[in-house]
Amino acid sequence: MKAILTHAIALGEKYERPIALAGGVWLFISCASWIPFIPIPKIPYLTDSQSWVFAGAWNVVWWGLVYPLIDQRRKEMAAEADATAQTRPEPPTKRP
Repeated sequence: MKAILTHAIALGEKYERPIALAGGVWLFISCASWIPFIPIPKIPYLTDSQSWVFAGAWNVVWWGLVYPLIDQRRKEMAAEADATAQTRPEPPTKRP
């Protein structure tokens, strides 16, 4: 499980901007679908009247299950990095 979470963290950091852009587009489409004067195409599960079910399920899975695991793994990785940094000997310094 740690390997999967570590890979997910690395992937999320690598593709941070596209993920944020996709989230912004999803938010815009979801909000625009409820405003009648903004013409948007009909997109199943995003613009229909049951779009809140899909968004709600996504938020339950993300905030309830996935994000806490990823956050915990990030903290573990930071602690491991700190422990590694503290156990390394300092390089010798040149004396004048």
